[in-house]
Amino acid sequence: MKTQIERWNVETICKFWRDGALRVNHEYQRAPSWNRTQKQMLIDSVLRRYSLPLFFFHKKPRSFGNQTIDQLEVIDGQQRILALVDYADGEFDLLDPVKHKNRFPKFISSASEPCRWADRTHGQLDKEDLDCLNTAELQVAIIETGVDDEVRDLFVRLQGGSPLKPQEKRDALPGGMAQFIKSLGGETVHDEDQEVVVKGGHEFFASRLEPKLSTPGRTVHARQLAAQIVLQLDRDRSERPLAATNNRSLDEFYHEHIGFQVDGAEAERFLELFDDVCQTLDNLRVPPLTKTDWIHLFVLWQRLQQGFTNSWKNEIKSTIQKFKSEVIKARKAVEAGELNPMYTGYAMHLSGRGQDGAEKNRLRQEFFDRWFVNELTLVQKDPSRIFPERLRERFFDAQEGFCGYFDHDFCPKPQMDYGETELHHILPHHMGGRTEVSNAVAVHAYCNGHIGKRHFPVKSNLILNALSHLAENH
Repeated sequence: MKTQIERWNVETICKFWRDGALRVNHEYQRAPSWNRTQKQMLIDSVLRRYSLPLFFFHKKPRSFGNQTIDQLEVIDGQQRILALVDYADGEFDLLDPVKHKNRFPKFISSASEPCRWADRTHGQLDKEDLDCLNTAELQVAIIETGVDDEVRDLFVRLQGGSPLKPQEKRDALPGGMAQFIKSLGGETVHDEDQEVVVKGGHEFFASRLEPKLSTPGRTVHARQLAAQIVLQLDRDRSERPLAATNNRSLDEFYHEHIGFQVDGAEAERFLELFDDVCQTLDNLRVPPLTKTDWIHLFVLWQRLQQGFTNSWKNEIKSTIQKFKSEVIKARKAVEAGELNPMYTGYAMHLSGRGQDGAEKNRLRQEFFDRWFVNELTLVQKDPSRIFPERLRERFFDAQEGFCGYFDHDFCPKPQMDYGETELHHILPHHMGGRTEVSNAVAVHAYCNGHIGKRHFPVKSNLILNALSHLAENH
């Protein structure tokens, strides 16, 4: 088989098609299958000077009486050629990025300059755009072989590649959100020894999920779940209703967040939440949570962090275990012909049509929140008594990870995990204690809840020295 790469322009390829110099072998080629939108997007891509994939043509001599001429059979590229020819023949107009913004990334749909070719047919294009379209270069591979089976084999191999999954298409989008989700969910790559490995990815996808999504070949599922979680956290944080978690909603979310900063404050808050979930649920023993369970748990977690002190973290493991047990019981009850609130409020909405739609997500989240709030012991945050979050890390480091009351009998252990650390008012608020560095100490969430409104002076020299150093340097 001999292959020669040539450069043709759009006008030439359309002329060859109309003249019959390009033909389709219907023995193995499929019929035209692209819809109108696919054709419109291809022309839009050409006008934006995006490169198109390689076209493959088979150069084949054909005899007509005493005359032999070369004809070209299309091996790969038929749908693209038909789109170019149909547009040149005036069969459709083009999309308007403003009217059809769900089809375009945000940097295009919100561009300050209007799209010149929006809603225009071929005959309505400006001369500049018409010249751009007609002269756009296409790479063409001309195949020569006397063995037709080689061409068939090439066709099968070209068509045999797995099409990109929706999440893989989002991975290729420009902008910060695509980068952030890839860093969060991880990627399957080849290392220097050509071994398939996972690059990046948060611990959550390796330690909390069953089956594990941070394994080679499954990271695309991790990125999709990461995108769904971040989408709902973003909606909740901005006090908007929860969205659908289907592909269309995720596409729109990526387009809306082209300018997302991977190293910005918002990304850091998302990462801190993932860290907190992993640390708090370390060694959680429970029937595997579904992906949908995890999405709702992350939203609940964010709401609890915002509205309540961290004392609920002492109970969250056992509460999750009870929740999963109740879901299993609810399903067994339905099999026996009995309905209960856990089934009608949550489990029945996990399957069926529209299960990932906005309405089902809202109904499940409302039930999920009510159930957990009723089970957990919650202490409302007093805005006048909340220390800035940035101080928690400073106190934790200064105290070398020791709880401020590690020398008291009620303290469960001397060392704290950062995720279970809270800043405690040494002198309670009702006794005149102020929300300032000189009246704070880092403690276990358990110890904070145990002390409550009582006054416990700090006695440990290690802790007192750390607090004195913090007060002097604040």
